[in-house]
Parts: sequence; structure tokens; C-alpha cells
Amino acid sequence: MLELKLKGEVITEDQYLENALKLIPGNHPRVQASNLPRECIRHFFPKWKCFVFDRPTNDKELLQKIETISEDQLEPKFQEQTRAFVSYIFTYAKIKTLREGIEVTGNRLGTLVTTYVDAISSGAVPCLDDAVTTLAQREKSAAVQKAADHYSEQMAQRLRLPTDTLQELLGVHTACEEEAKFKEFKDDAKKQLNEVKEEEPKKYSVVILCSPIYCAP
Repeated sequence: MLELKLKGEVITEDQYLENALKLIPGNHPRVQASNLPRECIRHFFPKWKCFVFDRPTNDKELLQKIETISEDQLEPKFQEQTRAFVSYIFTYAKIKTLREGIEVTGNRLGTLVTTYVDAISSGAVPCLDDAVTTLAQREKSAAVQKAADHYSEQMAQRLRLPTDTLQELLGVHTACEEEAKFKEFKDDAKKQLNEVKEEEPKKYSVVILCSPIYCAP
């Protein structure tokens, strides 16, 4: 099992995996249990590829603290195999995306995993739609907050109070508003823009009230 050989013949890594995924004939429960993961891999993954890794180090002491040692302490062969694996991933693997073309970044993946784990821990069945909805809500809230913060920051940088004219105030407001609207949004844009508009007037009204041109004599 630790050699790339089949019936005495040397085979490639991919040939080894193909042979490992062959279904075992028979209806015995043990056979069916062994075939289940093979069937799942074949059904749910359109392509598969095998990478073989040597031991990262033959030093038992280093092996016990493998997570803390430096890369140059690893076996050269293991380093070479790792570079080949990483190169393949970055060359051929597609970025995981959700509905509306949202790319799953590290933070978003963390949100999905947390949602799944919480569901499993509570005894519920993990639901992809629920996880995606939770992710979308968090993304939306974060986007709205970033847009509102961007609006406030740009208004503070570009506007010098008191303003000479209402035209100047409205001009800066409009420019900052447009930037805030489209800086962060990728999905469900119309709904999100409405939420930003609800947040912006609060900040905008403060600017207007502080401007002397609106103060009573």
C-alpha cells in the first residue's frame, strides 16, 4: 500500500487513485461500507488527482513538533512534493463561489464552517441554504457599514465647514454618496443601497445642521 505498484508493475499516482476508487464486487455489508466513500468521491467530484507525500522528516523529535519547525528542516523530497501540490492547486483549482458569483474568501469560509458546526452541535441537519443566507446577511451588514464609514470619511476629508454655498455642500455629498454606494456591493445591490441611504441621511443631517448657512439668525 505504500508503494506505487499494481500487480508488480510501477504505476503513476493517478493510476494508484483510480485503482483505489474501483468498486469492490459483492453485496456484503462490509463491502457496501467500503464502497460508499468510493461512490461518493466518484459522484460528487467531477475530477480527482492523487499526490504522494514522503514523511516530512525522519527525525522523530522534529516529527513530534512538526507544526513549529522551519521549512528548511523538512526533507527535500517532501518540500518538492509540496511545491508540486501547491502549484497544481493554484493552476487548476477554481475559486469556490456562491449564488450571485460571490467568491468564498477565508473569512467567508470561516462563516460557513461555523454555521455548519453550530447546526451539527445542536443536533440539526446542516442546511446549505441557511448557511448561505447567514453568510449573505453578514456580508451585507459589513458592506453597509463599510459604505457608511467610507461616506463619513470622505465627507470629513473633502468638506470644510462652514461652506460658502449650498451647491458646494450638495456637490461633495453627492460625490461621497456615489462612492459609498458602489465601493463594497457585489450582490443584492438595490436592497443594500437602500439601507445605505437610510444610514447616510443621519450623517448628512449632522453636516447640514453644523453648517452656519442653515443656522437661524
